[in-house]
Amino acid sequence: MLGRTDHESLPRGTPKSVSDRTLVWKLTVLLLLPIAGSAIALVGFVLYLNMHAGTDHFINFVGGERMLAERIGRVVDQSFAQPTGDHGDALDDLIALYDRRLTALQHGGVLNGQTLPPPTPDIHVILTQWDEQWQRLEPLLLKVVDPELRQATDGRDHQAINTALEALIEHADRAIEQRGLALARMRKALLGVLAGCSLLTLMTLAFGVVVVRGYVTERRHADRALRMRVAQQQAMTELGQCALAGDTVDQLMASALSSIRELMGLDFAQILELLPGGREFRVRASLGGDGVDRDSKMPMDSYAGYALKVDAPVIIECLDTDVRFPGSSVLKDQGVASGILVTIRTGTQPYGVVGVFSRTPAHFLRDDARFITAVGTVLAGAVCQRAAEQMLLKQTEDLTLARDEITEHAEMLTANSRQLEEARVAAESATKAKSDFLANMSHEIRTPMTAILGYTDLLLSPQQAAEDRSRAIQAIHRNGEHLLSIINDILDISKIESGLLSVSPVVCSPNQIVCEVVSMMRPRAADKSLSLDLEFLGPIPATIRSDPNRVRQILTNLVGNAIKFTESGGVRIVMKLIDGPGGTRLAFEVIDTGIGMSPDSVDEVFTAFSQADTTMSRQFGGMGLGLTITKRLVDMLSGQITVQSEPGEGSAFHFMIETGALDGVAMIQQPTEAFFADTGAQTLDGTQTSCEARVLLAEDGPDNQRLISFHLRKAGAQVSVCENGQIAYERAAEAWRAGEPFDVILMDMQMPEMDGYSATSLLRSDGYTGPIVALTAHAMKGDRERCIAAGCDDYATKPIDRQQLIALVAEHAGKSKSVIAAAE
Repeated sequence: MLGRTDHESLPRGTPKSVSDRTLVWKLTVLLLLPIAGSAIALVGFVLYLNMHAGTDHFINFVGGERMLAERIGRVVDQSFAQPTGDHGDALDDLIALYDRRLTALQHGGVLNGQTLPPPTPDIHVILTQWDEQWQRLEPLLLKVVDPELRQATDGRDHQAINTALEALIEHADRAIEQRGLALARMRKALLGVLAGCSLLTLMTLAFGVVVVRGYVTERRHADRALRMRVAQQQAMTELGQCALAGDTVDQLMASALSSIRELMGLDFAQILELLPGGREFRVRASLGGDGVDRDSKMPMDSYAGYALKVDAPVIIECLDTDVRFPGSSVLKDQGVASGILVTIRTGTQPYGVVGVFSRTPAHFLRDDARFITAVGTVLAGAVCQRAAEQMLLKQTEDLTLARDEITEHAEMLTANSRQLEEARVAAESATKAKSDFLANMSHEIRTPMTAILGYTDLLLSPQQAAEDRSRAIQAIHRNGEHLLSIINDILDISKIESGLLSVSPVVCSPNQIVCEVVSMMRPRAADKSLSLDLEFLGPIPATIRSDPNRVRQILTNLVGNAIKFTESGGVRIVMKLIDGPGGTRLAFEVIDTGIGMSPDSVDEVFTAFSQADTTMSRQFGGMGLGLTITKRLVDMLSGQITVQSEPGEGSAFHFMIETGALDGVAMIQQPTEAFFADTGAQTLDGTQTSCEARVLLAEDGPDNQRLISFHLRKAGAQVSVCENGQIAYERAAEAWRAGEPFDVILMDMQMPEMDGYSATSLLRSDGYTGPIVALTAHAMKGDRERCIAAGCDDYATKPIDRQQLIALVAEHAGKSKSVIAAAE
């Protein structure tokens, strides 16, 4: 904020600045005027003196010519009076003298020591006439001078000569008179010029004094005005700097009002903002004064509304005499006597009014109104700038958000495009792999089916010998097991793909599991003349906590693959216990001396529906699911599996599984100990298990009806068969109500008319408590739970295992009889 500057009221119309060049120009003109007048007077005086001197010579000369003409006349008179006298020479000399003098008089020059100036125009006319007269006179005089012509002269010539001489004398008198008159006129003109120059000099001196005095006053007023303007410009500069520095609009308004009040020496100032709708004002800023507080409202018909309507600076020099606008009473209540109102505009829209007031009458300058207008313009620019900054900030934030969203969307699109491309490649690869798998699976299924159907046809032939029938039955059984193995693999991979395959960790013997696998796989190795060995590296725990079925399935797949792809040599199973950062793990390694694999094949060996080489599918058979299932099972057991292989050098599959806590678990040193330590192993000797029970078989397939009924009846059971769930429900309910319930109900879950789920649910809802065993081909995860939820006591899958089915029926029949006996 500027310091206070004393304010002096300046007369209206005071120049904004006074130039020294203007003053110098004025003084120069004032000085040149008397100098020019004096020079003109001097030149006129000199001309007058020259003309006066020339006139004297002219008059004297012309007077001499007049006298010469008179002398010529006398000589001529004497010549006519005394013809015998000698007058010719005298007359000839006078004629020659006259010619010379007339020439000097006409053209100026020096004659007899006298300098004659050129004649003036009026004298020149006279001399021309005089010359004409002389030209007429001279021939007559020459006749008088010439002796020969003189005899011819007479009185007429004499009269003509006298007349011409008289004319010359008259012209001479007239020339003298004209010369005198010209000299008199010049004298008068010279006197007028001298008087005018004197008067001009006096007036110039007086006017110069006035100009210098006015200049001093003007310069003093201009200096004051310039000081005021400099102060105002400095205030405007500081206000602009504050606006650029980022001061708020309220801060800028307070600074502006303070500058205006101090610079102009007024009492108070205020800024009124036009509210939206244009019906009233709000006091946005106020400095000094009473009666109008900040944020107070003011109607449109007030003095601010008048200033806004006029849209030009309103100057109030005396409020008592100036009542041009409404709302003057409000100003009078505040003690206002004079002031200035200026409209503020932001672009083309009005923003409000700036008002500065004094409690005493004041004489304001146009610069004051311009200064307040300039302040209002700066404030309007600051308002627009702050609004633009806020809008720009919001737009920047919006653009930043939009850019981030666009970037995120672009990244998402890029990721989606990449995922789609990967999915497309994977889908194409999977489609090709599945196509190859379907073709291979068709081959694998058709191969055992061909053997089964072919040997079945041979069995139907009556000419077959007993030995051939036995071999045919074994071939059918062997191919049936192979077909079941294929179906089990497909079910397992389906469960794995859908996430339905689960593991059930229990305490089990790894030695027993390995020995069972070796015992089961040894015949296959012997068929190919391969060795199958089991090797321990260090002590092995007698029991671990894992899923024995899944461990057995992993080892079976790996050993089966090793035997399949090995033509000579053998297969080794190595077991060892490994301590690592992740805890103790049991490691298995299946090593063969087979054909091996290339590095590319090793990378794809665990991929579903593929084998190491497509040519192997034709040479060795298989669907390429065994190792995929093995890898998934190892992962489910929280283990790891790796493979090392070289073409022609064999392969080594290494996998590890968690053992659980081994505290207090015995350690086995030699693999042979497993056979003696395993007391739970049982073998089937071909003897028939006894099953004396009444069984209701609900099965819609005739072949399955005959097969299951045959096995159960052969074991001693009484079997009643029904082909759908409705009949099964009715027979079971009828027998139960008659007091002779069936010992066991074998319920197929998928049948026409009424399925097994509905039949079981109806029996349980009627209060039937006898054992019901689900007998179904559904072997996916959740199928057992669904059957139990429907009311079944147990669950068995197709195709049936004869011994397991008979044992299961005998078990539940025994429980049923025990319950009935206890009830009796």
